[in-house]
Amino acid sequence: MPSYSDHIAQATHNEEFGLFLKGNLKYKDWLITVCFYAAIHYVEAVFFNMPNIKHTETSIPKYPDGKNKYPFHPWRKELIKNNLPEIYLYYRKLETNSHTARYLDINRSGSAPSFFKDQDALDMFDKNLQTIKAELKLP
Repeated sequence: MPSYSDHIAQATHNEEFGLFLKGNLKYKDWLITVCFYAAIHYVEAVFFNMPNIKHTETSIPKYPDGKNKYPFHPWRKELIKNNLPEIYLYYRKLETNSHTARYLDINRSGSAPSFFKDQDALDMFDKNLQTIKAELKLP
């Protein structure tokens, strides 16, 4: 299982790539996506130090036959909502916009970069991701 420092290292790596992408907003869909993936690793780092969680995937309730009761992404959202409510809305915004950027939006036409204004992508990095880090008291 990845450790606290493994998750911080991966989150930092993702965030550094986000800094690079901020310099070329032609790829704003990827900036939004990398912010979401950095947020996942920051959250998992905090979960690692919570004895009742440790990691999203290992904390999922199981049926008697050993199968998971939930897929891990919805379970992570539930864990965040219940254990880290101060970041829940910021995390959800990153998740929703990253999903739109990766899979497009059935209600729109065009490519993912056309769905977002430059400022939307910058806000995902400068507001949402940075607020998550600040609220979680991470480096």
